[in-house]
Amino acid sequence: MKNLLFKFAVLVSVALCAGCSSDDFPGDDVPWGNIDDYQSDQEELCNTWQLIGYGSETHFHKIAEEYRKKSDTYGSRFYLIFKPDGTLAGRDAVNHIDGTYTCNGGNIIIVIASSSVYDKEKDSLEFQWRLLEATHYLINKDGKKLRLYYSDKEFLYFELMDNM
Repeated sequence: MKNLLFKFAVLVSVALCAGCSSDDFPGDDVPWGNIDDYQSDQEELCNTWQLIGYGSETHFHKIAEEYRKKSDTYGSRFYLIFKPDGTLAGRDAVNHIDGTYTCNGGNIIIVIASSSVYDKEKDSLEFQWRLLEATHYLINKDGKKLRLYYSDKEFLYFELMDNM
């Protein structure tokens, strides 16, 4: 009986680890860098940002690079453009996103509207939901990395894109 329980425990452990990927649990070399290198800067926010992934520093989900890249069908995907007039535009996997944002210091409120093409992709749904939940943001000192926080420790992580 003990042998059977041991085999079952090993099988469950292997099954749980098989579901983990390196994208979900980053090591020491994380793309977003050290939090001490970030600040709130509304002028720097007004740029075009490519979503790289979302989560926390200990559990991060990276959107596949080939899924974000430009394609003949959709153009670039998973990006936002924050404009100086308080409007924003962008897209998820298939939907266009338009909206407004207001900033006060590092705090932010985002209101979005999206085209209504059904998209069963989890990343698209997560992207839009987390945008609506965003409460504050930080941009790294060189202006190339953006954390848009939707909870105290969880954030959408973006990198600066060339303006489209």
